[in-house]
Amino acid sequence: MRYLIIFGSLFVSGVVYVEILGLILFADFIQQLLSVNKGLAFTIAISIIALICALIIWLITRNAPILEDENEPEE
Repeated sequence: MRYLIIFGSLFVSGVVYVEILGLILFADFIQQLLSVNKGLAFTIAISIIALICALIIWLITRNAPILEDENEPEE
């Protein structure tokens, strides 16, 4: 169990490292593409990534059934 926790935490920290590296590279790409300063490039990069994540979540959940409350009496 101890090794599972150790390797799991190493995996999570590696994923976070790759995500931060990807964000930095994406912001650098936007900075060169739009000729803006680094802060605005990071803001645009984070906004684009958030919009893509929201779109993916919406596509996954748009046809999901709505769960009804079992304790609520039917009319």
